[in-house]
Amino acid sequence: MTEIAKPAFAGCVLAVLGTAPAQAAMINLDNSAADFGTIPDGADNDFLNTFAGGDELEGYYGSQVSLSGAKDVRFEFFGWEAGFENEFRLDRDSDPDFETRVFGTDNGAGSDSTTSEKWGTYPGSPLAETTESLHKGEIPFQFLADGGADSVDNGDNPSDFEEGSPGEVNFFASFDDSGLDTDLDETHPNSGRSLLLFLDDAGAGNDDNHDDMVVRVQTVPTPGMLALVGAGLLGLGATVRRRAHG
Repeated sequence: MTEIAKPAFAGCVLAVLGTAPAQAAMINLDNSAADFGTIPDGADNDFLNTFAGGDELEGYYGSQVSLSGAKDVRFEFFGWEAGFENEFRLDRDSDPDFETRVFGTDNGAGSDSTTSEKWGTYPGSPLAETTESLHKGEIPFQFLADGGADSVDNGDNPSDFEEGSPGEVNFFASFDDSGLDTDLDETHPNSGRSLLLFLDDAGAGNDDNHDDMVVRVQTVPTPGMLALVGAGLLGLGATVRRRAHG
């Protein structure tokens, strides 16, 4: 490519990219009432024992989870270690009554299992998954604990930063875009595209291990737009080459 053509091609690239939508929607954490910390804060976390060699994981207690824009979102269920019957539910019609049971301690098969522990394989083989088209704003999910005796809604997630207190059902949030954050450098992002949620159902004497359900929330890439931009760039490249040799 000639030196004259290079600036022209660069300008064309910017023009095509400018026609694409703004930055893809991100998962954001509202940490205004949250506490940075690590899990487990009590008994062993069996997810981390299995997939992180028992290392502690950094993230946030008491976060609320939202989307920066409308997006397809994938929910993946990696498993549980719990004596309670727990569920992960979504609200699909803005009631909010969280009418849709997505995952449960039976792996979503229809009735609760007596199995107290079951895991898929992290990061690539969850027990179950589903994809939902969601609007910008708070992601409408709920963890139901102890067969419905208790629950925690996104948007009303309490911080359980201190071991053994306050003893409420809650979830811990940790981004894993770059893998599990086990480096213990006392920093963790507030946004990303892949977020792990760790439920503590406040059972077992409030063991604070946050492995009673583990669910991952991920934004789904849009292949159609990537293909459109790629085709546009190829076309512009051909045009610039013809002009350069014309």
